[in-house]
Amino acid sequence: MPKGYLIAHVKVNDFEAFTPYKERAWELVDKYHGKWIVRAPLGGDVRENANGIASGSATVVVEFESLELAKAYYESEDYQAAMKLRLNNSESTFVLVEGAE
Repeated sequence: MPKGYLIAHVKVNDFEAFTPYKERAWELVDKYHGKWIVRAPLGGDVRENANGIASGSATVVVEFESLELAKAYYESEDYQAAMKLRLNNSESTFVLVEGAE
């Protein structure tokens, strides 16, 4: 079965207010048996900005055992509550995708 991935680009506007979200989201990744593949605090070497990925955005990739587990993480009541903290303090793009076999 292919792995599932959460890929996110997040530009934080208020780091102090964002910290509780980050801590809770990381705890939930562990709860859903996710594995951090990429945590690039400054987004890496952005070559194009066609998708609105702002300079200075963090890029994260989290691997889950399946796309269904990635969806369960994102759609969980716990994550949805934490997500409200992110939405108030950042601009972001989140994508859930299935990996190649």
